[in-house]
Amino acid sequence: MKRVSRASRASRTSPLAAFILLAAAPDAYGYLDPGTAGIIVQSVLAVIAGILVAVRAWWKQIVGLTRRLFTVLRIPAAGADGERHTEDETGARK
Repeated sequence: MKRVSRASRASRTSPLAAFILLAAAPDAYGYLDPGTAGIIVQSVLAVIAGILVAVRAWWKQIVGLTRRLFTVLRIPAAGADGERHTEDETGARK
């Protein structure tokens, strides 16, 4: 039987619980004036600007991490004689 960690279980059930709580909430009949929409738009733009600044600040680390994650180690193929040969920059076998 596969063991599931608490963190894994919580990460799956939390969005479901939040959806159920929001869907079951009674009507609020609240009033949102036009200034509220401006604050919401300003908050969204601030989050986007913050993400862009963070990416710009950590760009070299992000690129280095992705290169390390997606770099495949190249192992020389075995020749007809069964021995591994390496090639120099011109493509000639050594």
